Amino acid sequence: MRSPRLLLFAAALLLSRSALLADDDASPTPTPPATPEALADIANFSNMAHSAVDINDLAQAEKYYAKLLDVDAPDEAKKTALFDMFDSYRTHQVYSKAIAVGETIHQLFPADPETPDLLLKLGQLYRDTGAYQLAIARFYNVLNAALRVDQAQFAKYKAYSTQAQFEIAQTFVTSGDYQQAARTYSMLDRLDLSPEEKAHTEFQVAYCTFLTHDFAGAVSAAQQFLETYGDSQYAPQCHYLLSVALRALGRADAASDETLTLLKMSKSLSGHDAAEWTYWQKKTGNQLANEFYQSGDYLRALAIYQAMAKLGDNPDWQWPVIYQVGLCFERLLLPDRAAEAYHYILDASNKVLSGGTPLDQDLTELTHMADWRSKHLEWKDGAETQLAELLGPTAGADALRQTRSPTQSVTP
Repeated sequence: MRSPRLLLFAAALLLSRSALLADDDASPTPTPPATPEALADIANFSNMAHSAVDINDLAQAEKYYAKLLDVDAPDEAKKTALFDMFDSYRTHQVYSKAIAVGETIHQLFPADPETPDLLLKLGQLYRDTGAYQLAIARFYNVLNAALRVDQAQFAKYKAYSTQAQFEIAQTFVTSGDYQQAARTYSMLDRLDLSPEEKAHTEFQVAYCTFLTHDFAGAVSAAQQFLETYGDSQYAPQCHYLLSVALRALGRADAASDETLTLLKMSKSLSGHDAAEWTYWQKKTGNQLANEFYQSGDYLRALAIYQAMAKLGDNPDWQWPVIYQVGLCFERLLLPDRAAEAYHYILDASNKVLSGGTPLDQDLTELTHMADWRSKHLEWKDGAETQLAELLGPTAGADALRQTRSPTQSVTP
């Protein structure tokens, strides 16, 4: 009995046997049809393999497939079982075996109506394993096949051809060749695509341009996309790309405005999943506000943090944002407003605890930090008052000015 470990070789034997028969006789005699007994054995082993696959017992399924391949019958009688074996390996992400079986099917049945779909799946498998050139080669096989079809099959193969071109572009993205990906998507945009496909294509052009660090080109592509497809499923991510690209170009005002536009955008205007919009709103706000804060641009950071706090009232989200609002007010020398932010966190945490709900470790630490900063502000205010009283009004004011950095200003 054949070991399951040699199952791939069993599939390969089908190909080698056919090749040998072709070499032995330039005009081979027709292969006799499978006997009823052989067909019954094939059906029996196929059913048992299906049952094993259904319970995720791929090892047992391999044993039945191996027995099926040993049945004395023409290759055509085993074609359905080979496709089933291919799908089983692919579904269970056993990539190497799926590729081996898929390539065998392609060699045995090159004119099968399912060949374009098989080649697309093989290309995807090669891409998933990092064999990008082999993936692209298989996708081009689909394009070449589409050139040889008659008019009756043209519509069907046109869909396969379009998908293959999208797969080629995605393979360039996956492999990190973003310039070639952008060029490929740009060429795809010239095809007769559906509105959804055109939106996907134009977004990918902007996205790949952004990934090449051509931020000026990314800004132009993103703005053009949003003008045309502002309510598409890709719009929130495109707003993110535009904000980050503007920031990378040093256009702080435009980046801040774009971020605030996204944060204030009503998700009800879009028919798409609100969670997707919220994700990109939070990601954009977090990244831009943190960058502005770290660069000392506290006013822009504050405006974004304040808008972010309105995205949700969950303490895990809102309290850290409000804490950052307090820090911004401190840096802007507005201690009373900073204290308001910290006290909001302390009051909210007391309400949660009084309701019998414990805080997790992160929120507990955040509450302690807010409490410390609040007390620090009280101490600092008291110390400054005592110092002013000790030195007198004029001397106290001079002393206070000396404690501040000359680059800081009180901005309401």
